[in-house]
Amino acid sequence: MKGQEKPAVDEFAFILLGAVIFIAILAFVLTPTSEPKPLVEPRSIVLRTLNGSSRAVEIVVYGNNTQINMSSEGIISGWVDFSPESFSVSGSKRVTIYFDVPKTAFGSYSGKIILKYIGGEVEIPVSVEVTREITEILSSRLIEPFGEFRLVYSIPSQVIAENSDIYVYRGVFDGNSVSLVGNLSDTSKIKRIYLEFLIEESNKKNDLVVKVNDDVLYKGKGYGLIQLNLTPQKIYNVEFSCGGPGLAFWSETYYKIKYAKIVAEMKSEASKEFTFSLADKEIDNFDHFRLSVLFDKQGTTMPLKDLEIRINNKIVYKGKPPITALIIDIEKDILGNPLYLKNENTIEFKILEGGSYSISSAELEVYYLS
Repeated sequence: MKGQEKPAVDEFAFILLGAVIFIAILAFVLTPTSEPKPLVEPRSIVLRTLNGSSRAVEIVVYGNNTQINMSSEGIISGWVDFSPESFSVSGSKRVTIYFDVPKTAFGSYSGKIILKYIGGEVEIPVSVEVTREITEILSSRLIEPFGEFRLVYSIPSQVIAENSDIYVYRGVFDGNSVSLVGNLSDTSKIKRIYLEFLIEESNKKNDLVVKVNDDVLYKGKGYGLIQLNLTPQKIYNVEFSCGGPGLAFWSETYYKIKYAKIVAEMKSEASKEFTFSLADKEIDNFDHFRLSVLFDKQGTTMPLKDLEIRINNKIVYKGKPPITALIIDIEKDILGNPLYLKNENTIEFKILEGGSYSISSAELEVYYLS
């Protein structure tokens, strides 16, 4: 009786196992286990604010990191939000930290902001001193008036001349040309103006020639949609023609153009933005703004159109204001969210539908507890 045979070794399985081990080693070697520690400014945060108030603090992260995650610890962790919360940085990155202090808070609180990166973390100590507004006195300051300005909602673009089903040809003894004439009353409101035409058929025996006010703007055997920028002028005389057939004297050159039009893109005057500054004490102890806007009837469209006002890109007013003046107190945005005030802030006025507002005066007053 013969002895049992030993099973054959599967060489392919050994090769496959070796490849898997090699890839695992390579992945381990190439995967970074640690990245440079980022630098953060400021290195600590100290706030003095009121209970029920909201603050925004900006930090700058310097470094070269593929992944940083923001978090918080301590009593203040339930008050804190980040924008952005997770990010990469190559050079520098600005991060806004939002503090929403509860109405029930009073006294001294501490905690820390943590930036976790690959290989470690950076801690920013936070100290918050919360006072109660009932013991404070209301003070105010008139921010520099914004002066006179206009808001005009107009059509973003308009066609000032148009023609369709254009056919131009040129033979040895005859041919034609087609003109397109447009006029502009006010070139100062033009952002961009261009000639657009669509060539749908041609035998391309010679060039299509496009002249504007007797100057050649285009010459070529093009096809499809073509856009050509124009210089803002009050009058445009556009002429389409083509060259003759050359040596093929028994034929003719032709171009069929589905449409041609002169389009003017208008400058937008629908919004106006201003910047204003606040002192630290006005931010820390902010109570409300008072906004006063006076309208000039002569330059304002009747009936009144929808007006939108934003502070730091948050909507604080939206609707049709009274005919002569709008006076409102602003604590939060229209949804009840904090304004997150900073030392440098923005206020924007915007008309939302066709019409205009002529504003003779706009003033913003800040009220704070002192």
